[in-house]
Amino acid sequence: SVSDIRQRLFTPSEQLPTGVKRLPIKGLHANKSPMVMRPLKLISPEVAERLNIDLQQQLQYAQSARLHQDALRNLPWAQIYQRDASLTRDVDQDLYGGFISREDRRVLDRIRQFQAEDWSRPLPYLEDSRLTTLVQRYQARHWLPTLSADGREQWLTHLRARLHDGHAGYLSLAQFAHQIDELGDQATELGDERQQTILENLLAWAEWLESQLDA
Repeated sequence: SVSDIRQRLFTPSEQLPTGVKRLPIKGLHANKSPMVMRPLKLISPEVAERLNIDLQQQLQYAQSARLHQDALRNLPWAQIYQRDASLTRDVDQDLYGGFISREDRRVLDRIRQFQAEDWSRPLPYLEDSRLTTLVQRYQARHWLPTLSADGREQWLTHLRARLHDGHAGYLSLAQFAHQIDELGDQATELGDERQQTILENLLAWAEWLESQLDA
């Protein structure tokens, strides 16, 4: 079933039930690893060893895929690779979420030339909805005074979710302070005054940042 295949493709080996192994399948994308190489003679035994490639095993996989190509071709790949909406990445982290269209790229180039008065007009249409969010965050980061009251509150809510709650895997201010304390203890033990000063400045910056979020 689709759920069984998804489990064996995307679940870490240590989390699979006893006796169940991950499927030896990789999705191939243009301009992205893993790569396909022909002819195989380009991979010498020395290169295979350095890259930890078991050529004999790969040839066995290729032969198996060749024997079962019709069955593999008819699998519902769109469903298998469908993203879980609950696991959608934050747009700032979604580096491999898809390429930007030429039209969107032209629009983004125009937006980068915006001055303060340009932000008072409605944003140009973007085909990729993720880019709308990125542009709104770009405005908040670089043109904060141009935000409306609602826009400023949305931006602060976003920052609090990241920096107070560690939303989407970001380092919270509490976690940051804890790491600074640990590094500070190490610097004290080593008698490294320069490092202590740097860490104190970082902690002061974090405290200032938190005061801005709660203002």
